[in-house]
Amino acid sequence: MKKIILHITFALIAVVTASSCDTRAAYSTEGVSIDMKIRQMGSGFCEVEFTPSADAWYYVDVKPVSHDIDPQDYKAEFMSLALDWAYMRYIEWRHGQLMQLTPYVADFASHSLRYRKTDYYFYYLEPDTDYWLFAFVVDPKTNEPSGDLFCQTVHTKAKSELDVTLLYKVSGNWDYGYPLDKKTGNLTTDVPWIGITYDSEDIADEMAVMTPDQFFGQCYDNLRENNSANIFRGIYAHDNDGVGDGTSTTLYEEGHTYYTCMATFDGAFGQHVIYKFTWTKNIDVTFMPSDSLSDQW
Repeated sequence: MKKIILHITFALIAVVTASSCDTRAAYSTEGVSIDMKIRQMGSGFCEVEFTPSADAWYYVDVKPVSHDIDPQDYKAEFMSLALDWAYMRYIEWRHGQLMQLTPYVADFASHSLRYRKTDYYFYYLEPDTDYWLFAFVVDPKTNEPSGDLFCQTVHTKAKSELDVTLLYKVSGNWDYGYPLDKKTGNLTTDVPWIGITYDSEDIADEMAVMTPDQFFGQCYDNLRENNSANIFRGIYAHDNDGVGDGTSTTLYEEGHTYYTCMATFDGAFGQHVIYKFTWTKNIDVTFMPSDSLSDQW
């Protein structure tokens, strides 16, 4: 039974109200500059702090560099194409929410644009690759670009340099993930990671031909290739009661053996741990990296 751990609750994903980012708030559309500061550059992700010179709605994104063109030479077309892509993704998301009869579905600005100073993570980047990092102001009334294009070229690292300790606890129906900085031993809240749990009965065929590392490495690669990982940072807790939080309906069953893989999400399948446990309703166990599996189930 597959479980992808997510940092935020389903309610915050599906039910996004206008009060979270009110497009009636004061904003500027002219004469606004946007400062972009790289806070972290990994091999598969980038954390950027965006600071507009005035309160404004703006769009941010990264795209692989095409070395035969300069975005500034085609900035009107570049910004319009970027917004078209964002709007297509928004319509797809909005359609899914309406099909589920979700109330108070966010408008385009609240869902797809940033407002004021923002710390933002870009995922699914390729290692050792040039990207255009860009931002531009958008008028939330017309959903059209306004003002200048702010763009710079950034380069991802050849391989991940993240160094964390991934602890895991199972207590009754609940499980918990704890990423700790190896140098300080303190909880880290800025390292992206994912978690995957399987019931051994559901993967018996795969277990017969692959090691734990090979199997979960394949799971990880599939999530990256399909842009379908639920990524989070900091502590996460999940109630495996069969109802789930919108990302999983995992139901622990008495006497079943489970495997949970926790991995930093930064390019290729790298730093990870794989923990094995047999579930009972009274289970209360914490796993350390020394408990991790690799070649043997």
